[in-house]
Amino acid sequence: MSENERKKRDFIEEQIRKKPFYKKKGFLKAVNCLGLSVVFGAAAGVGFAIVRPWAESQFEEPARLVMVHGETARETGSDTVLAGGVSEETEISAVSETGQSEGAVVSKVDQTEVPAVSGTDQNGSSAVNGTDQNEASAVNGTDQNEASAVSGTDQAESSVVSESDQTGVTEYEMIHEELAELTEDMSNALVTVHGTLEEGSWFDEMMEDENQGTGVVLAKNNYNVYILTDKNITNGSKTLKVTFPDGSIADGVLQVEDSVTRMAILKIPYGRLGEDTLESLDVAVFDDVNDYEIGDPVIAMGVDYLSFGMITSMPVMTLCDGSYQKIVTDISGNGDNGGVLLNMDGQVIGLLGAVENIQELDLLEGLKLEDCQFLLESLSNREELPYLGITGKEITENISEELSMPRGIFVKAVAKNSPAMRKGIKAADVLCSMNGEDVHNMQDYMEMMETLAPGDNVTLIIQREDAGKYKEIEVTVTLGQR
Repeated sequence: MSENERKKRDFIEEQIRKKPFYKKKGFLKAVNCLGLSVVFGAAAGVGFAIVRPWAESQFEEPARLVMVHGETARETGSDTVLAGGVSEETEISAVSETGQSEGAVVSKVDQTEVPAVSGTDQNGSSAVNGTDQNEASAVNGTDQNEASAVSGTDQAESSVVSESDQTGVTEYEMIHEELAELTEDMSNALVTVHGTLEEGSWFDEMMEDENQGTGVVLAKNNYNVYILTDKNITNGSKTLKVTFPDGSIADGVLQVEDSVTRMAILKIPYGRLGEDTLESLDVAVFDDVNDYEIGDPVIAMGVDYLSFGMITSMPVMTLCDGSYQKIVTDISGNGDNGGVLLNMDGQVIGLLGAVENIQELDLLEGLKLEDCQFLLESLSNREELPYLGITGKEITENISEELSMPRGIFVKAVAKNSPAMRKGIKAADVLCSMNGEDVHNMQDYMEMMETLAPGDNVTLIIQREDAGKYKEIEVTVTLGQR
């Protein structure tokens, strides 16, 4: 075999080895992809854990906020302050002490008179036996004992009067102590809201008391604290600061304002508050009974004031697209800085500052809570409210019969550029029905509006006077946004 053939044969007999799988390009690419996936996944997890709390507070739709209500009506138990200002327990105690004192006086007189009489009889028998000196002594002894008894009676009566005066002072102090205790929980639900109009030092604004007032903790969820305050404080303010009961300060964010009732709601993210502040902060408890009337005692409370009085009147106030009842008290003040009215259970029954004091009597008056509960919850949840734009007053059955007017709502005014004005509704029209439902008063009107939303079409039946007679007009209006 030639040398060339041998080399050729040796070449053919050589074996070509395959690369191990872990050195192949496909495997290496897969390993690289897996490694990068682990790195990117870990980075995404860390980033998600960091960003999630902030993102939830900013973008997640929280559960609908509702107001916190008390569970029971007011009770007049033995430890409850009465309308007259004295507790039953204190009254009973005062009567018992007076009775015991008078009994002690009578007992002392009786015991003193008995030996006096006895001495008289004994000395009298001695006089019969002929001893004039003993008789005189008996008479003198009787006079001294009777004088002593009278003196003891006067001292006891004086002591009773003194104790009665002291009891009255004690009762007065106890009443105010009990009333102060009612407001302890509420004090943890009140904050101070500061609005700054100009750039500069906030502390300078605070010293000048510009745009400062009381705020009420309306609700809390897992992300924010919601504060109810007066629109006069927030209107035009570039920054809003909230001072909490423990002295901590946080920036507030304006959520919504209502130009009709002058209410404004702020929100403060949990991330801006310390744990101690959140734990010490209470949510205001609102009355769920609403059975109060003229003459009932009431407490007016704000961050920097506390006063007691009673309800003197409850007039009805008509506003655009609504009718609200006011609670007028005999407590001096104007309520411009906000605050609340409380019942004797420490529950909120009225909101100070939510209505304008047109009487200028410098008496505190607030908006009755029952009439604005739906409005407050809607504002807190940033729900859009429908807007028609009429201010009306009920035409009662008696007025309807006497003046030959149809039952319904007498339109007192129509807001400029409102949906009602654009559809030709005028003052002095009578609104009789909405979407086929009779409307007899503003309460019916407000309940109907609560079922509607901006953009809804509503069919109105209007009665309009023409030449002494009322003519029916049907109008379809597209509601705007309040």
